Amino acid sequence: LRENFPRRNRIISGLSKGVLVVEASTKSGALITARYACEQNREVFALPVQANSPLSKGTNFLIREGAKLVESIEDVLEELNLNIEVKVNKDKEGLSLSPQERRILEAISEKGVYLEELILKTGLSFDMINKAVVSLRLKGLIKERAPLYFVRTVNL
Repeated sequence: LRENFPRRNRIISGLSKGVLVVEASTKSGALITARYACEQNREVFALPVQANSPLSKGTNFLIREGAKLVESIEDVLEELNLNIEVKVNKDKEGLSLSPQERRILEAISEKGVYLEELILKTGLSFDMINKAVVSLRLKGLIKERAPLYFVRTVNL
């Protein structure tokens, strides 16, 4: 039931070393979980996203309030002092990607591409591209080299 989410998330944040918020609107349950994590002296991490997206309001608020800005999984591992080597499967066939993620990954060259070009190349909506870009960044398959400029980190 919906009313149980905050209690459940308080328990989850208490069992965790930290909480990573990838997307959150201003009334997101993720912000409730982040608040619980703060109260429990857990790390709070946030992934910056496009400023004009409604789903960026919560993450950007967290970053302004002191959440650790995350650009890759290595940022989280380093902050938590976890010595885990992250290996990205470089085999195109072995990648677990949604159709949208695969389409976007194929549209991004190793030299890079701006977000506007991705919209034109793929025909996907801004919101769909934004979600896929966040996922691809967390998987270590692309990096943001400049604001809204992405490069592929794997060979296809």
